[in-house]
Amino acid sequence: MKDQLIKLKFLRLISEIEEYDNRIENLELDKYGLDSSELKKDNNLPIIVEVGKIIYSKLLDAGVYDTSGYKHHVHAKDVKECLDVLEPLSREMLKRKKNKTFEEIMDSISEGEDFIMEGIDSKKYSEIIQNFPVAGTCYKWIHNTENILRKFIIKILDDNGLPSDASIFGSDLNQKLESRKRKETQKTYIPIRGGHDIYYMDFKMLNGYFTKYWTPVFQKIFESQSWITDKIKELYDIRNLVAHNSFNLNKDISDLVKVYCKQIIKLIDPYV
Repeated sequence: MKDQLIKLKFLRLISEIEEYDNRIENLELDKYGLDSSELKKDNNLPIIVEVGKIIYSKLLDAGVYDTSGYKHHVHAKDVKECLDVLEPLSREMLKRKKNKTFEEIMDSISEGEDFIMEGIDSKKYSEIIQNFPVAGTCYKWIHNTENILRKFIIKILDDNGLPSDASIFGSDLNQKLESRKRKETQKTYIPIRGGHDIYYMDFKMLNGYFTKYWTPVFQKIFESQSWITDKIKELYDIRNLVAHNSFNLNKDISDLVKVYCKQIIKLIDPYV
């Protein structure tokens, strides 16, 4: 029965991805290494799940909206049900790749091929297209590092018997996060994000923890407070460049991102 459920949800998620790609927005699946054939292969489940998460996020942002009969909130619910079943299996598949390091798994995510559409001369946009690999590298490293840091902060503060909820930062930040939570509750199909205040914080807000708990906790781990806070500030700025589709990206930036992220992950990994 469980195998049948997994197969059904796998096929359903593929159908949702194809429909969204065809009807709502071109997802450029080739950049994930997912052509029409690869999309249907179950050994590609981890990357298919990641694409499903991207769609889910876009559907949530659209809210209760209807695009020519495509009801975004209804599809969001269907995609979430698929992800709930398939994501644990996806994580297990990645764990079993014992011959691959964290970096190898990260680098195995395709950055995409040439941006080509029928009737369009892609050479005219070569200076834009060349940003694809840089943006992809920056995003995946910052995304993972930010969430690993969140997990690290929650665990190490809990291990030291210290609170990690937003109330420790005063009323202004607390009110801002509560506002974000209220907006989510207005959309009944949106699950509570992460179940902890830290998941409602912007990346750079995490620096507040290192400032507040530097002496009792973090000075034992990092060589200096600026070592971690300056890196987070720089990564946050680069993240914004990527998120807002900045034209001014280059390999030097992606190389810097990888260096910073690797340093941070290697340092905090023993405490997670």
